[in-house]
Amino acid sequence: MKLWNQALSLFSGCLISALAYAAEIPQIKVTVTDKQCEPMQLTVPAGQVRFVITNKSMRALEWEILNGVMVVAERENIAPGFYQKMTVDLEPGTYETTCGLLTNPHGSLVVQSHHHNPYQLKVQDKIRITAEYKFFLIQLSRQLDKAADNWNRASINPAQRTLYYQLQTLAGAFQRADDRDLADMAGKDRLSQIKAWTQLFRGQTLHLGMLLSRFEALLGQQTLNHDHQQAIQTNLNKLIELVKPLLDKADPDLSEKLAKDFSVWQSDDTQNNQQRLRQDLQKLHLFIDQGES
Repeated sequence: MKLWNQALSLFSGCLISALAYAAEIPQIKVTVTDKQCEPMQLTVPAGQVRFVITNKSMRALEWEILNGVMVVAERENIAPGFYQKMTVDLEPGTYETTCGLLTNPHGSLVVQSHHHNPYQLKVQDKIRITAEYKFFLIQLSRQLDKAADNWNRASINPAQRTLYYQLQTLAGAFQRADDRDLADMAGKDRLSQIKAWTQLFRGQTLHLGMLLSRFEALLGQQTLNHDHQQAIQTNLNKLIELVKPLLDKADPDLSEKLAKDFSVWQSDDTQNNQQRLRQDLQKLHLFIDQGES
């Protein structure tokens, strides 16, 4: 009898602990329909959150949490009239949610921090940034590729010229030791250059550190012609746009300074302004290197 009481006491203690742990996890109810989520905007604390997703439609639907193009968590094929639970460990930040059908408007999910500890860059952050930036470059190469066949018969227009230099300035970020001929295309015609760059961007892995090193090297040049400067500004603006949400959490002062110095360099491209921006990128590079690998 004594052993039975001890076992019962131990079981009860474990059950109470489990229930207490479950009670500590915030539970958020979400409804998906053929047209939208209800609610469309959610705010939750960082850490573990349990979502209860109910399908109030006549067809199987899904609900996803997105960080850029990366799927953080999802529940697919939720049957009509049923619900599914999903527990996710979320980092502070702003996310999007898919609402039932992929064609529906996206909802927003804001995850608020409990504390003010410095944010450390995660491996998935680097993957997301590089994936989105590589997609950006592939889109540029596709646009240029469509127009390239006409270049042997007509002069390059300003829009195509900008795209051309955008790709040229970043070819080195993808370059490997055995692919130097792809990045060094100065002696070939434009069509051959573009075909090679398109192959390079699609086939090679882009590393965030290499991308930053490329921008640092470009800004380290004493003089930049107008075409290259415009291309660097456009390419760098995209990178800053991708890293800013993370940098806002990790180092708000650097985030603000980077945005300010970039804006100043755009309007006044002196050597001093260029070097200040380069120093900001070096600090950003250090932040990237200190994150998870």
